[in-house]
Amino acid sequence: MGALYVEVLDNLQVVDIYTEQAGNGCSVQLDANTGISVNKHNITFPVEIISHKATKTVLPSSTPSVKWERLRAPIAYSSRQKRQHALSRSITELSKVVPDTVEDVTDICCQSCKASLLVNSIKASGLNVRRLPSAHWSELVDCWMCHPEEDKLTVNPDLLFSFEPERNMLQDSKSSANSIDNVFATDVHMWIGNSFVLIPQSCLQHRCEHIPVDDKKRYYNAYTAVRCNVCANAIGEAGSVGSRKVLRLSLHRVQLRCARSEISLKLGQSVCSEILSHAGAHAVYKYVIEGKRSCKPVLLVHLVGWNADILALSMQNFKDTPAFERYIKVLFLADYDSDFSERAKQWLDDDAVEVISLLDDDCTSLSQQLTENSLHIPTPVRMMGNMTRSFLPQ
Repeated sequence: MGALYVEVLDNLQVVDIYTEQAGNGCSVQLDANTGISVNKHNITFPVEIISHKATKTVLPSSTPSVKWERLRAPIAYSSRQKRQHALSRSITELSKVVPDTVEDVTDICCQSCKASLLVNSIKASGLNVRRLPSAHWSELVDCWMCHPEEDKLTVNPDLLFSFEPERNMLQDSKSSANSIDNVFATDVHMWIGNSFVLIPQSCLQHRCEHIPVDDKKRYYNAYTAVRCNVCANAIGEAGSVGSRKVLRLSLHRVQLRCARSEISLKLGQSVCSEILSHAGAHAVYKYVIEGKRSCKPVLLVHLVGWNADILALSMQNFKDTPAFERYIKVLFLADYDSDFSERAKQWLDDDAVEVISLLDDDCTSLSQQLTENSLHIPTPVRMMGNMTRSFLPQ
């Protein structure tokens, strides 16, 4: 039926338009300098191009009946300047997929069954929403502190987020007489991270399950899963921050209901945020994705680009108004690949590799998503070495 794959390459200052000519294929024509016309459907680019300088290339193919063509057009200079200004945010900022200003949170719901999870007393009194600082404060603190080594501030980095101008929760006189959780019962704070929220345990209707991990040699050989009180779907993990007993809820498993909007993430967005967060904190671009319970590597992911505008579709499910979306670009190797075990051992021995633990069913879903997304990439350029090209929503 034919397929279309379009990618804006800011590093090369070009737009690449790939079309699969199979069967009837698809007819592509440049539409002035603003987009293309595909089988009489108009697609507008996020940039202006110089159409008269476009070049066409037929890509080599192992299947004679299927042919891929690439149309490459340079980006207009005026668009380059606009893009440079618009995409100038740091990679650390890009990892924040949740708005900085989240107000009037009226409820927290399970994404699976939509059940309300916030206790009624908290619904009535409301939540004070706060933004967490970087999750990698302990790694960045040496860059931010100007004190000599022997004069460093002795501060628990995990508690720095609670230092607020109007009140210091750590030195509140009431905290000596009451538990931290009871103090928060009258003035509840919810802290928003890149892809999760922290909330006192007493604020949520939930059930906990102690889960031992398969690798008994791990320092943390068990974890406490938090489940929806209605459907028992996993929504996060229980733990503590300093003296505070909190729940860490994943935003791809719960939904924040606000007065004017609803906030939730998809799994791909959540993983993308985690990857960009690590890359922004200490320039790590290789990741081993492992199951939280199984402790087994499932994916090897190499981050190769971000802020990529991509449009991928099949002529069979062509939409009337297809739109470009922002993605990160990755190379990946999955546990079903022949040389995965050997490569995984090499990566785990490399200090420049970060390990990200996900629930085991999330690992399976992520592997499927990366595989499905890779099928949109033209066959002649789908592989790089022995790893597969793919993308995740930013």
